[in-house]
Amino acid sequence: MYGIYYSEENEFINSNLKILLDKNDICLDYTNKINELLKKVLNFRPNLIFLQFKTKEFKKLFYDIFSKESMFYMPYVFIIDENSCKSQNGESLEEVLEKIKYPKMENINKNIPINILKNLNTLLVGMGFSAKNRGLIFLKDAIKYYVFSSTEKDITITKVLDYVSKIHKTNVENVERSIRVAINVAWAKIKPKEASAFSGVDEIYFLTKPTTKQFIIDISDILLSKA
Repeated sequence: MYGIYYSEENEFINSNLKILLDKNDICLDYTNKINELLKKVLNFRPNLIFLQFKTKEFKKLFYDIFSKESMFYMPYVFIIDENSCKSQNGESLEEVLEKIKYPKMENINKNIPINILKNLNTLLVGMGFSAKNRGLIFLKDAIKYYVFSSTEKDITITKVLDYVSKIHKTNVENVERSIRVAINVAWAKIKPKEASAFSGVDEIYFLTKPTTKQFIIDISDILLSKA
């Protein structure tokens, strides 16, 4: 997980926060320049931003510029001092970290453009996936989570499968096995030319069965390219 810490004096004043960041393996960048902060935020899109401001004027400057420049990207922003660290919604860092790690699927669905959700269903149906296969449920949630997390620097398929296992109250092995079965069943009956025409994916893609990891990434990239 990646965060940026801004301090006008470039010093870390909250020791409890430092302990929490280290405990949760959060990579943190430091800066004491507002323009550098904004540049890093827009270029690297951190999950977390920690602001140590002395004056309200600086707070207003940051929010004004950020709201204009950031478009649809909205990280968790914390205003900190020696004793406290609360997000813009009054949440603690522990509460926010839990949300970031395991967001509710309903919230993911709300934050993914509707055309991506529609294209996901079209793609998978066109490739011959059966709605009766439990692996398809896991697969769709894995793809949606990967798309939702695509701006994160450290997103991996391991994290994706862990997330799907947690929200479905099962284990990673079951999730991966079920997705693999769904892919095997689809590829056993797939007709490359028809699948290509229906899904818009190049015919050559269907000549070789992809791995679970490759398939989740490939479909996510296709959806994002059409967004």
